[in-house]
Amino acid sequence: MDRVKEIFETLQKLLLPPKAFSWQTLILLSIFSCLMAALAGDLVRDLLATCGWIFLIFGVGWFTTENPIQIGGLSLGPWITGILVSIFLFGEWLDERPSLLFISWPLISAAIASLGEFIQSGPRFRAPTPAGRQRLVILFLSNLIISCWFQLYFVIQGWLEIYPSLLANDFNQSNFVVRLGVQTTQAPTGVIILNQAEATLKAELEPRSWSEVERWLLTLKQQPTEFENAVMQQLPASEENALWQLQAQFLPDQPDYTLQLLALWQGPSSDLASHYLTKTCRITQGENPPATASPAPEAAVSASPTPEAGISVQPAPSASTPDSGSLAPSNEQTSVSPATPIAPTPEAPEAIPQTTSTSKIECGSISRPTLVQPGPTLQS
Repeated sequence: MDRVKEIFETLQKLLLPPKAFSWQTLILLSIFSCLMAALAGDLVRDLLATCGWIFLIFGVGWFTTENPIQIGGLSLGPWITGILVSIFLFGEWLDERPSLLFISWPLISAAIASLGEFIQSGPRFRAPTPAGRQRLVILFLSNLIISCWFQLYFVIQGWLEIYPSLLANDFNQSNFVVRLGVQTTQAPTGVIILNQAEATLKAELEPRSWSEVERWLLTLKQQPTEFENAVMQQLPASEENALWQLQAQFLPDQPDYTLQLLALWQGPSSDLASHYLTKTCRITQGENPPATASPAPEAAVSASPTPEAGISVQPAPSASTPDSGSLAPSNEQTSVSPATPIAPTPEAPEAIPQTTSTSKIECGSISRPTLVQPGPTLQS
């Protein structure tokens, strides 16, 4: 029971202000403003929330002045108050432009820390002493350097979001850029370009005959920009696409047609060397499977009943009886016509299988040369 009473007295001593004008009063006003803002409408809520932030900032600043928090002789009170001021001023833009909050934080903290050189107890204004002026110069310049470091971080992060291919650079020799162990699952833009170029090449050549393939390759050699434009138009929309160039060149002294596709990076780089990716495709002459011959039509057979070939049977005429009672015999007459031979049905000739010469495209894997290696000299 005594322990609970002791804790209650400690909280009462900490929260209840010893006098009306104290930092505890400002903290309590801040809490009261936040509670009232939660129950009010939009306009009143914003007004009360603003008042709550102001009371909180002055209360924390007052508390850290009377009870300084120090690390190695450096007071952290101005920087604690400064981050509250930065959140109050730029918290609404934290999602859209988080750099504003972090860049302004050191400068606002330096301004708060410098108030002691201009204000003395009373409060009264005073001019800083020569030693105080020197401290102010060091204070503002050191915090300005910290703001520049924050700005550099956000600039590099912005570049990496717009131009993800910058991650391929080597930062081992950098004094201020450190690569974190974060792996990205997104394929580099150069790889996407070469894969799309391979797909476009197969879609253009595989349905064509070999003569059409050779004419298409001749056109590619004379007008390579048409192929590049066709590939780049099929890529996902990205600001980085404008900094990539696709080139196709035929390798000499190679069997058949050997086409080398190159994706060249023309954007910012950590060195002056050319950065590029390559993929080699071999185009050879192939054959389609022979066409299947259609079966010959069978001879038509008539199913109507016919007499035996070449025989015509006629019935005998009816006999007449004479008055004398004698019988006149009548002979059965049979006429036989010569047989007509049946013409054999000619057989259909066998269809000769036809083959169409086409192309066969085989592409290798993407080659990633050493980034410090200069790119090849390309010839049109």
